Amino acid sequence: RPGFTSISVSGTNVVLSATNGAAGGTYYVLGSTNAALPLNQWLPMATNVLSAGGNFTVTATNAANAGAPWQQFFILQTQ
Repeated sequence: RPGFTSISVSGTNVVLSATNGAAGGTYYVLGSTNAALPLNQWLPMATNVLSAGGNFTVTATNAANAGAPWQQFFILQTQ
């Protein structure tokens, strides 16, 4: 099961890195300002396919803009 290894902000983009996923598996990065919402109400931020080693880094564009709430939650979801 993949998990985030780092999350950083670069301008208005959020850069997420993960590891321990299934090689070649497709994962969606979902974001929400309310962690209690059901997953079907979280917004898709990015999609990526894991490398042969089960790792990836993905950039969620404009996920950290000035008009967004300061608290953002992220989760990985398999396809």
